[in-house]
Amino acid sequence: MTLWKRRASVGVSAALLASLIATAAATSAFAAPVVSFTVTPATATVPADGTSTIVLTFAAYDTASNNVTIMTTAGTFSATSAGSGIVIGPSGTFATVTNPNDIAAGATLTLKAPSKPRTGMVTVWLTPVGGGAAVIDSTTAVHFTGTVTPGDHGGRDSDRGKGHGARKVAFYANPAFTCAAGAQPTAGAPTYGFAVLRTTGHKMLNVTVALKGALPNATYDLWVNQDPGGCPLGSPTKVGAVHTNALGNGNGHVRVALVSGATNFWVSATSGTSVLRTKAALLKIKGK
Repeated sequence: MTLWKRRASVGVSAALLASLIATAAATSAFAAPVVSFTVTPATATVPADGTSTIVLTFAAYDTASNNVTIMTTAGTFSATSAGSGIVIGPSGTFATVTNPNDIAAGATLTLKAPSKPRTGMVTVWLTPVGGGAAVIDSTTAVHFTGTVTPGDHGGRDSDRGKGHGARKVAFYANPAFTCAAGAQPTAGAPTYGFAVLRTTGHKMLNVTVALKGALPNATYDLWVNQDPGGCPLGSPTKVGAVHTNALGNGNGHVRVALVSGATNFWVSATSGTSVLRTKAALLKIKGK
């Protein structure tokens, strides 16, 4: 199979994008994506270092009825070996590729990270061969994160000391957790913003949340975990929400009553299958 770019700059062709959007139906004409692919790594998250890659592996698809256009708003598609089943033009990297041929099972397309943190979308468009409106077949969020984010302190959370009434803790994506320690991320895991937890002299806990590079245009429900006595949480204990913008950034603030006897505090933010968690902060409780 051969993929090639529509001659444009490395960025998505503005004319092509405008044309597709202008002719797209309000919703896809297909009940489910017909051009399906899996993503490696499964989180679709890699460092924004200009070299890391996300690999899209496609299922077989007969394009007799539709031409397939694949576009990315962050990073660039790069050429792979002919043996993989995909070649993009003669060489180079592109933000838009169009495929008039059948897609073989196992064919791969490599997305190369940009040099700056970005959250983007990979979108598959289908255009009838005989003419007609282009429709969006599927969209997949991709995340290119900084190696260090605010609150991470060079990879070390600033939340581990004792005797403090306020701590800043980083968010991690889908890590294992314990009630006492909160998130248990793997070494070098990317972060997605931070939470600042601060106790008051009125048996309350103030929590400020700043999400960065999370899902774009999403609503994240916030949950405040307190251990011992307030973890695990039940559904009635959701305390607020954060709404992210097109870059996956969003801010929020919640205030919750302290659980008597709790000393370790951490935050969960959930949107569908996306789950972000912080490590637990050991806080000094005023008045004790």
